[in-house]
Amino acid sequence: MTRWLKFMGAAVGWSLICRAILELAPVHPIAVFFVWVVGFLWLTGWIAAGPKDADDLVKYCLATLALIALGGSVLFLLIAPFT
Repeated sequence: MTRWLKFMGAAVGWSLICRAILELAPVHPIAVFFVWVVGFLWLTGWIAAGPKDADDLVKYCLATLALIALGGSVLFLLIAPFT
C-alpha cells in the first residue's frame, strides 16, 4: 500500500510541477513533455527498486530511444534518394 501511495504522490506531484512550468514560463510543451517522461520514469524506478536501478532504467530507455531515432534517420537517408 505504501508503494502505491508513493507512486500516486510522485505522479501527481510531478504532473503539477510540469503543469506549473507550462503555465508560468514560455517553454515549448514538447520539451516539458520529454522532461516529464524522463522524470516519471526515474521516479517509478526509484519507488520500485531504488535510486541506482532507477538511474540504470533511465539510461537504458534513453539509449534505446536514441538508437531508434538514429536507425530511423539512417533508414530515411537510405530510402529518400529512391522516392
